[in-house]
Amino acid sequence: MALITAPHGPVLLDAEAHLEKYRRLLDAVERLALAPQKSRDLIHSIAQNL
Repeated sequence: MALITAPHGPVLLDAEAHLEKYRRLLDAVERLALAPQKSRDLIHSIAQNL
């Protein structure tokens, strides 16, 4: 079971198919996300250019 926040409010998921969908989405986001230091560098670079 998982509680997620959706645009229309929190949703409790307990169906395995729904949980698997969100697990795949989370895995994809984790693969695409920058490493913490690269995130800091990017934010710093953007802030310097403002």
